[in-house]
Amino acid sequence: MSRGTAIPWVIVIGCAVAWSMACKPERPTGASVAPVAAERKDDTADIPVARIGERLVRFGEIESRLEMMPVFVRVRHQTVERKLEFLEAYLEYTALALAAEARGLGRDGRVIDALKDDLAERWLRRDVDLTVKTSDIPEADVVAAYEARWFEFNRPEQVRIRHLRVQDRALADKLAFRIRKTMETTDDDLARVFEGFVAQWSQDAASRGQGGAIGRFPRVGNEGPDMPQAVVEAAMALTEPFQLSGVVEAPDGFHILFLESIEPAVARTLDQARPGIVSDLMGRERTRLRRERLDALRTEAGVRVDEDALRRVLQERAVEGAVDG
Repeated sequence: MSRGTAIPWVIVIGCAVAWSMACKPERPTGASVAPVAAERKDDTADIPVARIGERLVRFGEIESRLEMMPVFVRVRHQTVERKLEFLEAYLEYTALALAAEARGLGRDGRVIDALKDDLAERWLRRDVDLTVKTSDIPEADVVAAYEARWFEFNRPEQVRIRHLRVQDRALADKLAFRIRKTMETTDDDLARVFEGFVAQWSQDAASRGQGGAIGRFPRVGNEGPDMPQAVVEAAMALTEPFQLSGVVEAPDGFHILFLESIEPAVARTLDQARPGIVSDLMGRERTRLRRERLDALRTEAGVRVDEDALRRVLQERAVEGAVDG
């Protein structure tokens, strides 16, 4: 395995264990520094597989680092060749960390702040997030969430539509012709082509900023703004992605419709939707508990904000800026 092949993995490993770069690396002692949380019980964990100066890198240390990586990375590194690649990348990463520490970067304020951020997040995950279990979510809450989101889990096939609206029929006819001809001759993305015409010509301020998007048809529940019946019928008459309508006359003006996509029908039972709903409810509960724990911590630590002092400082800065300007 060459250094050139392994170097990109320094970035990957650095992302997974960036917190350790902020910690002061141990001086060479010949001992492994594998994390306690991933400590191995088997004998192979203590076998040295590499060395950095006098510091031995043991197999358990490499395995524990690999286990910190995403599942797809772990799956890819099951063979001897892949393990060697990971080992080489880890050694490069460790050598870089030691070199950075030797140059004093371990005391850099940004590095220290990054460590604090990571410590805070790890504390919240351990003391809050991991305490929320699937079994903590009442079935009644799952049912209520399913019913509240009924149209998310049960909806017919729908077409997603963009439109361009003007008040003059002659202009609408010209634009419809120009848009169609442009789409027939361009290699560009057709949705972007239509968006460009919308940005330049559409007189519907409400949808112009969204590229003319007016949502899905037929409407389900309360989604999307009300549209004239002629527009609804014209939208439902479109059957192919990127299809363009003719000019549609309606009480609010003249519309040109563009079928952006066709979304298949959805029919998910409560049991089918339950995993996603439970995950969402657990996320909300974790957020609530995090806020509760942080509020309690602020109280315990005696955190106080002097709003008057902050306002005075900001006002003084504003005055200084005006004078300097």
